[in-house]
Amino acid sequence: YGPMIVLIVVIQFMATLLFYIKVNLGNIKDLKTSLKNVFPSSIVALSTMSSMATLPLTLEAAEKNTKNMAVAQIMIPATVNIHHVGDSIAVPILIAVVLAMHGIPPMSYETFFVFSLYYMVAKFGVPSVPGGELIVLFPILEGQYGFTDSMSGLLTTLYLLMDPFITTTNVLADGALAICMDKIC
Repeated sequence: YGPMIVLIVVIQFMATLLFYIKVNLGNIKDLKTSLKNVFPSSIVALSTMSSMATLPLTLEAAEKNTKNMAVAQIMIPATVNIHHVGDSIAVPILIAVVLAMHGIPPMSYETFFVFSLYYMVAKFGVPSVPGGELIVLFPILEGQYGFTDSMSGLLTTLYLLMDPFITTTNVLADGALAICMDKIC
């Protein structure tokens, strides 16, 4: 599973870094400051697998990064349990790995598009607990795409293995979103 882990972590890192570069308008000094401010919340996210546990640190970082307490206090609590960027990157890769391990060809682009639509709608009902994404994902995968119990079990195991990295990406993306909203406001 090493290549899968590396792929997910690298893509999540690149997506997060690009988000921070974009919200800091390419300013390297602001980028470094923003990343330095969110570093403590990323460590807590990695070690606890809980976006909620990072809330005070993420809020503090957003206040430092935006210098706008009102935007930070609105954005961070509002997104702490629903902004799942890390899941959106990791879950499709995990599904592709499970399909490949069972000798099933990957979903076609059309099928994956339909799955993505179901997934995006279903994510609004997801509890933010380790494995919470899978609660709404399994009925879709099993009912529409032929996942078996063993495939679902493997997906759960892989997801929980990747959850610290997923949570870290979610928390970092929340911090970048606060900066983005501050610039818009």
